[in-house]
Amino acid sequence: MNKKILLVSILSLGMLTACNIEVGGSSVSTPAASEGETSEGDSGAASSVTASSTAEPTPAANGFTITTDLAETKEIHTAAQKAYLEYTGDYASYPVSKLPSGTEWNSDPLPVKLAWDYAVPSEKTLKRFAVTFGQKDDLSDGFRVEGSTSKSLNLQNVFLGKNYFKVIAEHSDNSEVDSGIMSFNVTTQAPRNIKIDGMTNCRDMGGRTTVGGGKVKQGMIYRTSGVKGGNPANATAEGIAELKNHLKVKTEINVADGSSYNGTGNGWTVIEHKMDYDQSNQTRHHFSRNAESVKAFFKTLSDSSKYPVFFHCRIGTDRTGLCANLLGGLLGVSKNELYQDYLFSNFGNIGEQRKIGASAGQDNIENYMNEIDAMPGATFANKCYNTLLGIGVEKTTLDTVISILTEGNTVTGNDNGQLIGKGTDLTGTGVTMSTSTSNAHPEQYYVLNSSSKVVTYNFTTTETMNAVITAYLGNSNGSSTTLSSALDMKLDGASLTLPSKSFKDAGFGSVGNPKRTCYYINQMAEVSNLAAGAHTLTIQTKGSNTMNVGALGVFKKTA
Repeated sequence: MNKKILLVSILSLGMLTACNIEVGGSSVSTPAASEGETSEGDSGAASSVTASSTAEPTPAANGFTITTDLAETKEIHTAAQKAYLEYTGDYASYPVSKLPSGTEWNSDPLPVKLAWDYAVPSEKTLKRFAVTFGQKDDLSDGFRVEGSTSKSLNLQNVFLGKNYFKVIAEHSDNSEVDSGIMSFNVTTQAPRNIKIDGMTNCRDMGGRTTVGGGKVKQGMIYRTSGVKGGNPANATAEGIAELKNHLKVKTEINVADGSSYNGTGNGWTVIEHKMDYDQSNQTRHHFSRNAESVKAFFKTLSDSSKYPVFFHCRIGTDRTGLCANLLGGLLGVSKNELYQDYLFSNFGNIGEQRKIGASAGQDNIENYMNEIDAMPGATFANKCYNTLLGIGVEKTTLDTVISILTEGNTVTGNDNGQLIGKGTDLTGTGVTMSTSTSNAHPEQYYVLNSSSKVVTYNFTTTETMNAVITAYLGNSNGSSTTLSSALDMKLDGASLTLPSKSFKDAGFGSVGNPKRTCYYINQMAEVSNLAAGAHTLTIQTKGSNTMNVGALGVFKKTA
């Protein structure tokens, strides 16, 4: 059989021109790849791969030659995204004028374009090409993308860092040969933003370096917009297939206040941890409205069988951002990178611009990020750990989440003498423990509604330390009443000086329909030179005030 192969012509930008393959005297046209492809709405975007005209082609097995420059690092961020990510200052002060509007679909990554040549065996007829790629060097995690007779293919949602791939030629007799496994490198600059057709503001939480020197694993947990029923538009069939077949999600966590944004019936499990956005009766911040749902979120993440996971609210920015900030902080991502990731949502079609600072109003994440940063702990990661402990998340839950989602070294210094009393660790005088199976209250808590009722926490310290006393408290009253006027706390019989923080600023109030009580952790007092040994901490209300007690904590103060 007479066969003639016309080699692919490579442009200076690495795109393919149209070419013909003559097999057995018949000619099959292969279409030209587009030049200068950009992300929608970003005319300054550069192609993610430039197969240099001066690069030497890479020989591969079975008649393949890779004409894309595999030595060159591939870029997935558009020019606008890259400019934003190259900012070297404090993202909490990032110039608002430089932020995208939040009303366009600019959050998707650029694809990586692979090109190759292939000598069709004389006894075969080419049917089409495919590429399998993944993060593992044996492609055991590989995802196969079907192509055509064109000698190029766009790969979407590649991993940061090294990616492995093989090109496959499928013949008309259904036999296949491949190029053998090779690799290309992608920028290591997070985020690994993700394209899911019909959804916006989607990205992998993995790929970031942690304060412990490890990395957050890629391909395990994604933050996204809602799947359907709101703004942005619904995920398309192609988007659902990407989630299911490529990202291989097993679990969808909805942290919105309703079910309308869920992607049900798509072959994965949907779990709801409802979070409220309403501020009609309580205006502190997203964390104080939703602390009990935060606890449920982390409990779900401690089950390794549920991964990969994606989580969302409506547009994937505020309640989703709360979960992402707490999770990223727990894993050891810096506070500045968490701010960077939050503001990256403005590249998505979220309906309006998000910013940081007083002008952000109810969505100012500094309101809770600064409170976390004020908790005891040597690093922001330790402080996130202690904050979550303080609201009643189990230590084993936090340690398991860290282990599941970190590769390499994990955060150190989390175990720093914290003593947390909750549920049956506490005892009541004149009051019995209440229980709850919803996010309206902690699983176990005490209701103090008269000064004769007392909750006690007996604990033992192993060293002399400067201590911070915390209380996880709940109240539907978000008024100007202060903690110091409403509560009395004693350590070993001596009254503690409590803050003159209002109930509103302490995070109290009620939200939702039906209404539920808001709970939040508050630092109640500092104690110098708390001696090693047994101690007794008590809390009770003054006068006719009421207060729900979910946990009492003692933390070693850090410098």
